[in-house]
Amino acid sequence: MKPNQIEARVLRILDQVADAVSLEDQYVELKREIPTDLHKFARQIAALCNSSRGQDVLVLLGVDENNGAVGCEPPDFQEWWAQVARHFCDCTPEMYHCVVQSGNSVVVAIHLKSDRAPYLVRTLDGGRVESEIPWREGTRTRTARRHEILRILDDSVMRPVLQVQQARFVADQSRNQVDGKKAIDGSQNQILSLSIEVDLYVIPSRRSDFIVFPLHLASVDISGAEQPEILWQSKGPFQLSYLGPRRRTFSSGEEPIFPVDTRQSRTIDSTTSEAIVSGPGLMIAKIHFGVVKHHPPDKSVSVSGVIHLESAPDCFEYRLPFESRLY
Repeated sequence: MKPNQIEARVLRILDQVADAVSLEDQYVELKREIPTDLHKFARQIAALCNSSRGQDVLVLLGVDENNGAVGCEPPDFQEWWAQVARHFCDCTPEMYHCVVQSGNSVVVAIHLKSDRAPYLVRTLDGGRVESEIPWREGTRTRTARRHEILRILDDSVMRPVLQVQQARFVADQSRNQVDGKKAIDGSQNQILSLSIEVDLYVIPSRRSDFIVFPLHLASVDISGAEQPEILWQSKGPFQLSYLGPRRRTFSSGEEPIFPVDTRQSRTIDSTTSEAIVSGPGLMIAKIHFGVVKHHPPDKSVSVSGVIHLESAPDCFEYRLPFESRLY
C-alpha cells in the first residue's frame, strides 16, 4: 500500500468516526493517546496481526471512537517503536507510519503488514513461559488457542496471492450526446462514460483446485480524487461491473467465423456472478462510474481506491489498493 493510499484510508476512517458510522474494518485499532504501557500495546498489535488472516492492520493514535480525532503529540517515533519492538520474539510486523492532519488535530497512523504471522510476544512474569501468541477476539486480547494457531499456519500455505499490476482510467467521450439524444443547451460539456480497469494477477496455492471470487461479495472504496466532481455526479456506492479474464477483441471485418475462446488467460473464467480461477493468470476488475456530464478538465485527474474481494471456498479477504490517472 502506497503512503498516499494509507493517508486516504485514514481520512476515510476519520470521516466515519466523525459521522458516528460504525467501522466495518475489524483490523483498525483506535487509541485516544500515545500508549505508555508498551508491552500491552505490543500484545494488542500482535493479536490483531495474528487474527487478520494476512490482511494489513491499521492503528490510529489520537483518535477517540466517540469523539473522532482528538489529536496527540507525535513521539520520537523511531525510538518509541524500537521500545515496542523489543517485546516481540524473533520477528516484528513490518511497519510504516505517517502523521495525518485532520482539522486542527494531528493523528499518528501505524500501518502493519501481517504476512509473517504468527507473531510472538515476550511474557513479563519471569516464569518458565517465555512468550505467547496473542489473539484478538472482538475487543479482547487473549492467548491464541490450538485451533487458531493451526489456522494461522494453514492460512500461510493456503492463501492465494493477488497482485495489483496496474490500473487504467478509461473515459469514452462523445460531445453533446447521451444515449443517442443530443443536448440542446449548446454547451461544450463532454459526455463521459467513465470506468477503471485494474489488472490483478492471481497465484493460487498449491493445495487449491480452483478459487471463486463472487461478484456480490466484492466492493469498492474510492478516495483521493483531485477533481472529485467528475465522479460524484455518477451514482454511488461503486461496485465492480466485471471480474474475469481479459478478452481479445476483434476489429470490424476480423470476426472469426467459428466460436473461439477469447480469454487471454486460459486459467481464468467468469460468469455474470463470479470469477473462477484454476491456475495462475491475469484477472481484470472493472469499476464503471456511469455516464456523467463534465467540462473538459484543465489537468489530469488522479483517483485512488481499494477493491475488496472475498474468495471461496476458503473465505480469504483481500484489500487491493489501486491508483490511476485520467488524461
